[in-house]
Amino acid sequence: PAAAAEEPAAPTPATPAQASPSTQATPTPVHNGKVLTTPAVRHIARNNGLDLTLVPGTGPNGRILKGDVLAYLESGGAPAAPASTAASTAAAPADSVEPIRGIRRMMVQSMKKSLTIPHFVYSDEFEMNATTAIRKQINTALATNSDPKKISYMPLILKAASLALSDHPILNSSISDDETEIIYHGSHNIGVAM
Repeated sequence: PAAAAEEPAAPTPATPAQASPSTQATPTPVHNGKVLTTPAVRHIARNNGLDLTLVPGTGPNGRILKGDVLAYLESGGAPAAPASTAASTAAAPADSVEPIRGIRRMMVQSMKKSLTIPHFVYSDEFEMNATTAIRKQINTALATNSDPKKISYMPLILKAASLALSDHPILNSSISDDETEIIYHGSHNIGVAM
């Protein structure tokens, strides 16, 4: 009689709703291939011994969210309710409008004005053997000081660019506001962004 009572009870743990996280080897995986999720969600799954291929994702492109894993663990292995996807997509915040005042207004004006400044990009290749030799001489001379320092190629390149602007002043000019005159600038203001 005891053996007969155990036979019907054996197939019941295989259902996902009743299976414990440690005995979930028999359910079929929801994901084939790579599982889309974040490292934090993988950490939660690893700490709970959960196979992420069994968890249905409710995020974009089937991504498994933290809420999906927690809901899966709380339900004892049952998939998350599909209502959560409708709730997550329907809860988009509404647009709001705020007037621009104070420092933000000044920032907007200066950013708008910066769009009127022409940008110039030039690309070429140069043989730098003479520059390397000059840099080596300068660094050797600087090494004899009590506070030895070294220079990089940057000041040499900037000096070369400044000399090129002296030879070609149209590259260092702008047009007047009424667009009737070309203003040739006497100084060279070179900005370097890295």
